[in-house]
Amino acid sequence: MQNRGHSGTFAGDTEENCYVLFPTSRPAPAPRGYTLIELMIAVAIVGLIASLAIPSYTSYLQKARRADAQAAMARVQAEEGRYRANNTAYTTVLANLGINTSTSDSGYYTISVTSATGSAYTVQAVAVATGPQAKDTTCSTMSVAWTSATVTYAPATCWAK
Repeated sequence: MQNRGHSGTFAGDTEENCYVLFPTSRPAPAPRGYTLIELMIAVAIVGLIASLAIPSYTSYLQKARRADAQAAMARVQAEEGRYRANNTAYTTVLANLGINTSTSDSGYYTISVTSATGSAYTVQAVAVATGPQAKDTTCSTMSVAWTSATVTYAPATCWAK
């Protein structure tokens, strides 16, 4: 006979009834974590985002590094103006301008004065062949030409206005 108000076992209980009343083991917990399929989907999404973001970021860096060439050429322009005030012609020698290196400040470009006369000069910046700007095929070579108070920037697309 079973006493329904008491939770213990009684003389009439069978082994199966005891198991129902007092299980000896708990049921297995629900599995935790991610399945292989879920992880592969996450990896695919990250890969897709990276394939879109990395080229855009590289392009952004190349455009930002162009400022290094522009700043170096602006310095040469200023020094050419000072030099010409005291001389009969512009110079192609950077040392005459007080510039002791042909490399831009950040080292991405090599700066040179490719031509100089009494009324004109051309400053050129060429991306260092082993540097990251060498891959900037559109603007690996930039120049500023000054002729009789007219300034020409080439290529025009490389000069942010």
